[in-house]
Amino acid sequence: MQDWRNLAEQLIQARVHQGFTRRSELIRAKGISHDRVLNDIENARRDNYNAATLVQIEQWYGLAPGNVKEILAGGKARYADINVSAGEQSVLLNLPESALEGLSANEQAEVRAAAVDAALRRAREIRSS
Repeated sequence: MQDWRNLAEQLIQARVHQGFTRRSELIRAKGISHDRVLNDIENARRDNYNAATLVQIEQWYGLAPGNVKEILAGGKARYADINVSAGEQSVLLNLPESALEGLSANEQAEVRAAAVDAALRRAREIRSS
């Protein structure tokens, strides 16, 4: 049996763990255009998400790969490092502490999200050249 209420609660905790007290902050910082999906999943309104959406949810909420399935089976959130997929490999983004020094949790999360976005954009540019 899948526990969608547990997933909703764990996702809210994961969002707050990233420094986003409101869902709208996460949506803005990560550039998410599927705000209804986040609303539905954080409120356990439905249970018919496709696999790609669940992977994206893991990424948005900073969860380890495969963690959504674990949570649905009654598990707890496991947080991932910020990874950028490049084909079959992942590259860990190591930001120097000085990049985040003096920033609030929300600002730090925004910097991390911008780093991921920049890395993905550059990877696309390289692949298309």
